[in-house]
Amino acid sequence: MKSMIESSEYQLQLQNPAFPDLANSFLCGAMLHEAAGKLNQAAIRLLYAAWACDDCGSTTAAAHCRNAAEAMIVRTNESGQPVCQQGDGATDCLRVDLLRRAGRGADARKIISAALPKITDDILRKVLKFQAALIKRRDMGCYTVSDVVRE
Repeated sequence: MKSMIESSEYQLQLQNPAFPDLANSFLCGAMLHEAAGKLNQAAIRLLYAAWACDDCGSTTAAAHCRNAAEAMIVRTNESGQPVCQQGDGATDCLRVDLLRRAGRGADARKIISAALPKITDDILRKVLKFQAALIKRRDMGCYTVSDVVRE
């Protein structure tokens, strides 16, 4: 880990002015977890970085973090280290939300189309249908499961 922390890549990220300080800390944490082979933990840190960017109104930086988180989630699934312990349906919902909020509605729509026929959980199905409606409206805003249930 010491070599990673001392690396120019890590140090550049830690001081990257394109991201809020808290996001840089989470992005560096993601680098450390990835280097240690803990891809699921790296994905979570990337998600936290996106939220830190949201809190500072850094939309472009938040989209970058969401794209990185979604890509890491794909890697976690391929390596057998899922981020969502509730199964593929929950993972699909998370990936769709990350992609939609990053402005990648077309990619999110593909996941919805592939996932909906396989998901039996009512709440997860509602979440994906809600996401589909948001994508149709080009809505990249933040919503909760409570918003889905009220619909």
